[in-house]
Amino acid sequence: MAVFRRLASAAMMTVAALVFTGVASTAQQAPLPHPPLWKVQKGTSTVYVFGSLHILPKDYRWGTPQIDAALGASDIFVFEVPLDEAAIEEEKKFVVENGFYLDGRTLKSALSAAEFRRYSAILRGAGLPKWQVERYRPWPASVMLGLAYLHRGNVADLRGADETIVEYAQGHGKELRYLETVHDQMNLIKTGDERKQMKALKTMIFRLTKAREQERNIRESWSSGDAEGFTRLIDGYFAGRAEAKNLLIEGRNRTWRTPIKQYLESGRTTFVTVGAAHVGGDNGVLRLLCNEGYDVERVGDAVASTAKICGPKA
Repeated sequence: MAVFRRLASAAMMTVAALVFTGVASTAQQAPLPHPPLWKVQKGTSTVYVFGSLHILPKDYRWGTPQIDAALGASDIFVFEVPLDEAAIEEEKKFVVENGFYLDGRTLKSALSAAEFRRYSAILRGAGLPKWQVERYRPWPASVMLGLAYLHRGNVADLRGADETIVEYAQGHGKELRYLETVHDQMNLIKTGDERKQMKALKTMIFRLTKAREQERNIRESWSSGDAEGFTRLIDGYFAGRAEAKNLLIEGRNRTWRTPIKQYLESGRTTFVTVGAAHVGGDNGVLRLLCNEGYDVERVGDAVASTAKICGPKA
């Protein structure tokens, strides 16, 4: 339970990949061999924008000299939500209060016998107790099902890139700030009509065989620096589901635009880490900043003609 929120935001993309239709192809132009890092400048203010994957295998290497230099130059570190012990306790409380049926209903009665047998086997095989498996509401059931299938036996070892950056900031006495509260993010995960959540869970149960390929595509596109390919993947996952994309991605991007603009008036250097799905695309954080007239470029891009995505020399 302590890792639920940290992994749930990443698992949302796996759920989307399994439930939504229209997955796009990613292979077009040669990518750079590292995750993208972006720089936004206004006067003496600089904001670095880094799109993180919240789930990575143990000891997965993704750092670069450019990222290290940006970390060292930054005064303020901004993340989606806190990852400390107080946040974990708040997360636990939220799931206990909102993630279980408390009125006698169970997933066993809502799913068909075949659906529940497959669902239960995966979660029980990952060590979850029988009562928890049966009493989950559809939204935590979907998250835990995806994680248990993909990472059975090693959930505790999973670390996101954002955790590494948090540790760097704390270890160097940097100032940490956040774009959302724990309650904001947990409420987002559970938002929606329960009938639609149940339908999504049922669909997911029998599409799990595709999950590892989907997760691998996301990770490889991100780690290779293929920003356009990554955006095509995300757009493909949400094809025909504009409401879900607005709820999980685009609406939050618009909300985050305001504090990011404030950092661009601070006269300081800020390192902003958000989920990679928020960075690119027509309504991504970078495009929203471009639309506001800011100068945005990719750090360390070897292709000069594509280094700037907006600004006077773009």
